[in-house]
Amino acid sequence: AILLIIIVVPYFNIIEQRFMSLFDMLGGGRVSVSDMRRITYIRRGLSQFLKSPFWGNGMNYSEFMFGTYSHNNYVEMLLNFGIIGFCIHYYSHFISARKAIADKTDRKTNLLFISIITAILVTDIGVVTYYDRNIAIIMGLMSKYYSDLLPDKLERIEEGEE
Repeated sequence: AILLIIIVVPYFNIIEQRFMSLFDMLGGGRVSVSDMRRITYIRRGLSQFLKSPFWGNGMNYSEFMFGTYSHNNYVEMLLNFGIIGFCIHYYSHFISARKAIADKTDRKTNLLFISIITAILVTDIGVVTYYDRNIAIIMGLMSKYYSDLLPDKLERIEEGEE
């Protein structure tokens, strides 16, 4: 389902291209200038993150360092906002996935949500999505859906009553 979402949905088309380029590079194929630049951004970003790991270096720090974003959402979040901002950002992803796994009442919706979260997490390897309005809306809707399950329904699900 995740691969299908990445290949079929036009929004994720760039990800397919970047992953094909990554697989080509890892397989000993040619490395494009764009790939080398992306690898450099990731390495330098992680190196700079280690200088301020908890709070980060501030919003758009990658823009200051590279003149652009880091081409990896994980590196971008760590570089700009540190571990604390990284955890805050991915908290809704983690909680929504945990609740989707725990809720056995609507398996189709939960599988769809888990697939979407996984697609976003995979996408974040090659694209910076933290400022993407569409991703924020999707994650907000999922968080709202699962917040309506709380606290009674989720407690019953975890206790095995539903």
